[in-house]
Amino acid sequence: MTQEMKLVDPIVRHVMTIHAEYGPPQTVGPTGKGTRRIHPILGGTFEILAVSGGTFESPATTGTVTGGGDWQMLHGDALSLLDARITLKTSDGHYIYVQAAGRRYAPPEVLQRLLNGEPVQRREYYGVSSTTIETSAPGLIWMNYHQFLGNARTEKSVHHIRYFAVDYPA
Repeated sequence: MTQEMKLVDPIVRHVMTIHAEYGPPQTVGPTGKGTRRIHPILGGTFEILAVSGGTFESPATTGTVTGGGDWQMLHGDALSLLDARITLKTSDGHYIYVQAAGRRYAPPEVLQRLLNGEPVQRREYYGVSSTTIETSAPGLIWMNYHQFLGNARTEKSVHHIRYFAVDYPA
């Protein structure tokens, strides 16, 4: 007799927040695939929460954003595809590489406000990123083997991004 295996639905756990400071966008312009915009990431801070349960444990960690960029492709007047890469440095000197691919959809007038750095309520648009993380930092190796979802709020020159690990209950 075979034992029936149950499908277990994933859960998400908030594990990290980044406050990335952006420089002015560099607009390449229409390229045939859409309008390319590049946002340089100049600095900022981050924190990783102490988390236990599910398939990993994580120590609390803080540090700085050392650089990166967000290569956006605007399709029409409502959809923006995101390709962000961010380098972090922990307070004890270890580097963390964050790579996020995502999309943001908003009515044209709301997307224009977002692109101008104006305040927009989260309920006015949809946006999410699928994120991977690489590091050799002690206690954070588990990040190399998990998938993350990013949820952001943008201000004029700061992007506040909360990352959630996709996990399974213990």
